[in-house]
Amino acid sequence: MNIDRLLARLHKETGVIVAEERRLPDGTIIYILVAHLGFFPLAPRPIWYALVREPAQDRLEAEEIEALLRRFWHAEIDISSWLEPLPVN
Repeated sequence: MNIDRLLARLHKETGVIVAEERRLPDGTIIYILVAHLGFFPLAPRPIWYALVREPAQDRLEAEEIEALLRRFWHAEIDISSWLEPLPVN
């Protein structure tokens, strides 16, 4: 899935936001994602995830999206509708 569309969808559907964006000299971008859990027994506390975007990378594999959702306690989301077909070369 395209990373920019993923970040927008995460914000809209799960409340996960980009708290910080760090740009390294080599072109790598590190997104610090955060969401606040407000349910028992974890209430209330922030959960963080560092998403690394390599230079010229614009897509994430399904496995990393699933790991990200598990981290934010949203493993129930079926990402099959989120995934896009790979471009044919």
